Amino acid sequence: MGPTSIGKLRASARVGCPWPVAVFATAVLAQAELGATLGTSRGTRSSGRTIAVSGDGGTVCVGTVHGLDGRYMIWRDGQSVGACADLDRPGIRGGCVAAFGDRYLFISVIHSNETGDLKGELHPPKGLAWYSISRRTLTGDHAPFAGGLGPFRDQLVLHEAPVTMNAEARGMACDSNGRLIVSDPAAASIRIYDQETMRETGRITALRAREVAVAPDGSLWALHAPDASAPSSDRLKPDREDTQWRVVRHSADGRERLTLWLPKSSVPTGLTFDSRGRLMVADAGQARGILVFADPRKGGARPRTIRWPDRSLSVAGIGCDGVGYLYAVAYRPGGGTVIRCYEPPEPGRRLRLRWEKALSDSSDSSDSSDPSDASDKSDSSFLSVLLNRR
Repeated sequence: MGPTSIGKLRASARVGCPWPVAVFATAVLAQAELGATLGTSRGTRSSGRTIAVSGDGGTVCVGTVHGLDGRYMIWRDGQSVGACADLDRPGIRGGCVAAFGDRYLFISVIHSNETGDLKGELHPPKGLAWYSISRRTLTGDHAPFAGGLGPFRDQLVLHEAPVTMNAEARGMACDSNGRLIVSDPAAASIRIYDQETMRETGRITALRAREVAVAPDGSLWALHAPDASAPSSDRLKPDREDTQWRVVRHSADGRERLTLWLPKSSVPTGLTFDSRGRLMVADAGQARGILVFADPRKGGARPRTIRWPDRSLSVAGIGCDGVGYLYAVAYRPGGGTVIRCYEPPEPGRRLRLRWEKALSDSSDSSDSSDPSDASDKSDSSFLSVLLNRR
């Protein structure tokens, strides 16, 4: 049984204007996909899952998971400034995507009522879950809207579905026209909402879209997953176009204008643009780095690779701000999340670190150092801050 959308679907009018950019945001694969590709699993120690970066730079929202609990923390200039509130309430946990707009922060949440203990119209029926987008202030507080659901009236429910089904959004981005773009594979669509009214204003058919990003020229790009049921051998059906990962540029009316094929060994976990219009894809596969398309609008050119300095980390998401700084969230094999900010990356050069924060679920102390000389240290002695995980 497929997931059911809440309420009556509004007319999916096509959006006839381009996609001006306000922020450069990124999201990562759902935990099930990421676990399958990187060998992680739910119920292990904390790990980073997503990162969103504000367009003006400096503010970062990082989504982490510890066991079955998902949370979003907010950082500015390398310092923790808060967290998205009330993700520890019964039945509510954070998801795996986030995006900054000019006025709001948007995060995915899963609101479940497996046992039926949660009563009233502010909660899903017994045995079901709401796979939602929660609108927040830029500091993580609730930003309710007319028609919003949940205890704080700030949830836009994409699907009502059994708790055992994954109907979560897989990617989000915002543009400067006040639109929220959501990748919704459960509906085989990329959906467009007005950030103020939270009403759906458009929809693009996209069967396996994952991360989405808006380029500086206003164009919309989406990472498309391969068909998991496709033959694994090129000799069986070499003409198929759905056997490997690709990044697609979509026109305003939804058509696929351009396709960039990723290497067959790629395991993409993040998608973003920098202020120069370069497309960057975090690759946890053989490359263990960032695939950089210098001018993605031309297509065809092979990406150049920037290697991660510490290849033992599993990078789960990347983002760039308006200055060009690169942000990454990763997790260590033994557990624990690492947030890093790098100088604008250049192919052929080692990534230069600006600051790093290491989050540990087992430490009850917090230490910090001056980040000014962090780029001159080895990866084993990077600046770190250990935070107590509540």
